[in-house]
Order: sequence, then structure tokens, then C-alpha cells
Amino acid sequence: GDEPASVAWKKAEEAKSRGFQALRQETAQWWEDYYERSAVSLPDPDLQKWFARSTYYMGVFFGNTDVPPGCNGTSIESFAGAICPEYDLVLNQLALLYGNHFKEARRVVGWLERVLPRAERYAKEGLTLHQTSVKYSKGAKFGPLMGYDGTILIPPTTGEGIWAHEDFAGNNAALMALNVEDLQWRDDFKSYLNKNMPATVQQAGTLFGLRESVRRGVAQPDWAEKAGKILIPTAEYKGKKLLAVGPGAKLEENSGDSTWLSPVWYYRVLSDDDPIVRDSYDLFRTSKTGNYTFNKGCLRWAKNFLQPGVTLFDDTCFGELVADFEDFKKTPEVAAHAAFICNLTQMLLGSDDEKEISIFPAIPREWEKEGVSFQNLACRGNLLVSAEFSADRLQVKLENRSSQGCVRNLRVSLPEGTTRLRESEEGLKIENGWALLSNVKVPAKEIRALTFTASKQMESAK
Repeated sequence: GDEPASVAWKKAEEAKSRGFQALRQETAQWWEDYYERSAVSLPDPDLQKWFARSTYYMGVFFGNTDVPPGCNGTSIESFAGAICPEYDLVLNQLALLYGNHFKEARRVVGWLERVLPRAERYAKEGLTLHQTSVKYSKGAKFGPLMGYDGTILIPPTTGEGIWAHEDFAGNNAALMALNVEDLQWRDDFKSYLNKNMPATVQQAGTLFGLRESVRRGVAQPDWAEKAGKILIPTAEYKGKKLLAVGPGAKLEENSGDSTWLSPVWYYRVLSDDDPIVRDSYDLFRTSKTGNYTFNKGCLRWAKNFLQPGVTLFDDTCFGELVADFEDFKKTPEVAAHAAFICNLTQMLLGSDDEKEISIFPAIPREWEKEGVSFQNLACRGNLLVSAEFSADRLQVKLENRSSQGCVRNLRVSLPEGTTRLRESEEGLKIENGWALLSNVKVPAKEIRALTFTASKQMESAK
């Protein structure tokens, strides 16, 4: 706001007049409501503890506040206290959305809305970072690091002025800065590429933005045609086509970065079962950046957070620790906690697809025997999902919170060795350990409950 000091004093005076006990009671009630939004029950005590702690940090920094955190919460030590739309802010919002904390997630959008006028001025009037300048005829320009009022921070070195061309921070920023002006046709690739930074992250973000604009009816006349010709960079490696950092790049053994998988886990322009995704991940996970990744769906990766040197200060916070041991020691790196939440929820629920829901898509076999469950995790389309996995039975509940009926295909992971179910929904199939059920209908404002029980014959055969 224009007068933050006066607003702060007003809030302090109001708190003083109400008294400590009233505020304490109000705060306690807020936390009770916050934690009741969703829950997970894991058989791994360490992961269970850290899921609760990470959820707590998300509440600390996004609950009852109008200002989202920067990379390291309230610390001004890292990145001058800047907010990070490049990756961190999006991961924070995803973690809140998955956990059914919609009100808190909306604060991210609230910040974007407040700084949009500044971002629009950057686009129209131009932005210069050291020796690199950009200027556009319309739209908005977001940067990878921005102040609370929308100021784009000048990076410390001249070479980092290339940030001025970085668009995926803007694409992350609710697509408010979708960059079409920098797209150019390349005959050598028979595709459209960003003329300044045609990296995989940029290309995937632009493709996503074009598709969403077309789908929502806000696209320019030629955007649909462009969307069909955006290049997602790939390269040949041992006879297979894998994702690459950019057009013309070469792949080598033990190389690659999980950010090159952003077409699938950020922007959803590639499907999970596309062969290029698995083949690319098999290579990238062997690289030096294997431990420094915001990848989802891997128990090993989740446990990497619990290593000595990553868990800091008497079990209180996560950090990146990729440069030296002094990195990010002062306060929690909020997006690290968010990434941890995203990782675990993605093991329990595949929620990002608008047509299909996957239940327990990536839980380890030992969890199946001990039991695992979750309540009210959120899916696209205002659906809340709850499920419980025991040794021979799965229970699934779909709650449609929207005012319209919905239809989803359902994939449910079954206990190991299951070939038959005791009772079966019409049209249900069992393939490769999954119960597949097409066109599951959930009327508006109603709940659909399903039970999958392994048959006695299956148990004796097992």
C-alpha cells in the first residue's frame, strides 16, 4: 500500500485494544480450522512428522496475511527478501491447493493482482537489467525475483542481466505475462521458438499459456495456430528421444535437470505416460542436480530432505544447500517445504489431470501392508478426494464441491498380486495392478463412495 507504516500501526493498536487472550483464542481457532482442511496418515513416522511441520510453515507464511513470503519466509537475507515467481511462489501455491487451503492459496493471486500495474509498466516502458533491455507493445513483465511492490530486482552480475528475457517467471505468474511477441518461426525446426531464450521451461510455459488462453476464450486470432507449432526441445540419446535443455542441445551420460521435465510436472503439456517422460527421467536422475530438484512422486527424493546438512537447526527447517554450508540457514526456505508437501501428495493422489484421477499412484509396497490414507486432498475441478489403503481393500470418496456435475476416469492402485475384486462396479477393468473405471459421475454438491475389495480366491492364490 501507499502508507504501510500507518496500516501497521493501526493493526497494532487494534490488537492492543482487543487484548492478548482474545487474540490467542482467535489464533488457536484459526490453526484448528486450518489443519482440519485435509490430512494424511503415513506409516513412515519421519515423513509424517515433516508433512505436519511443512504444512505448519505454509500456514505461518500464508495464513491471515496479505503478503506472501519470499524465498526464505520473512528473512531479508536471501535474495534481498524478494518474492520468487520463478519457481518458489508456484510451488507454495500448489502445496496449499493440494491441501484444500484455497483461501491461503488465493493470497498468491492477490499479490500478483496488486503488482500487475507495475508489471504492465515494465512491459510498456521497458526493463533494463545491466546491459540487457526488453520492451513490449502491451502485456506485463514479471521477473524471477520481485519486491513486495512488484519491483524487479537488478541481479548482482552483468551476465545475469539475461533475466530480462526470462518469460517463464511471468508464465508462472498466473499467465499474466504470457510472451507471444518474442516467438519467431524457425524453418530449421519447423516450429515457433522464443528468439531470446528458447529453453524447455520457456517453451513449455508458452505452450501452456497459449492452450489455456484458447481454451478460456481469451486468445488472439492466431494463437491457436501457434499453439500447435511450439517446439518442446528434444535430443537423441542411445536411440531414444529425450527432453533437452534447448533446441540443438546434446545429451550426455549423467546429465540433465528436472526442470527439463517442466512440460509434464509444471505445465501438463506432456502426459505422465508419454514414453519420453520416463526415458528422460531415467537419465536426469543420475545427474549432479539429482538431489537439488523440485521433482514429484519419489519416496527417495522426499527422504533426501531428512539428510544431515539439509535438515537444519534442531529439526526445524529445510534449505537448498547447493553452494556451501552457509546457504539459507536463517529461516525455512518456504518452497522447499512446499515441494516436500507436493512430493508426498503426488504419491498419494494424481490430481492435476482434468479427465483422470489416480489414487495411490506412487506409494511403496511396504506402505500397502501397513496402511496409508488421506482425507480431503484437492483435485482440479473443485473435487475433494479421500482414500484409505489396507492390505486387501481400498475405499475412495469423491466429493464434488462445484455447482456442476463432473465425470472422471478413475485409476486405483490395488494391493500387490490382485487379479480379481470381490465386488465390481460396472465397466471396471484390472490391468497391471490398477483398477480402471471410466466415466465415474459425481453430481454437483454430492459425494460418491467406492470400495475395492480383493477376493478370497486372490488371497489364497497369493
